[in-house]
Amino acid sequence: MAQRTPTTDQISTPSPALHLESWTLPPGWSWGDEAIQREHRHYQEVVDALGRSLSLVSVPDPRHGDWLKNEARALAHRN
Repeated sequence: MAQRTPTTDQISTPSPALHLESWTLPPGWSWGDEAIQREHRHYQEVVDALGRSLSLVSVPDPRHGDWLKNEARALAHRN
């Protein structure tokens, strides 16, 4: 991902972020260099086995898990 200067509502975090350290990526995948925390969401760059840069959206606070699931489901049904 291109390096950007964080806005006031986002904070750069270590890659991977602390709440993702126990995750195991599929073979050939790796953590990217960019990781940003915004409000209730965390955006983590992940590079797949084909070298594509993807954004993994997660919630560091487990209490927000249902909220993220519902938001993802609502967005999935939009064209």
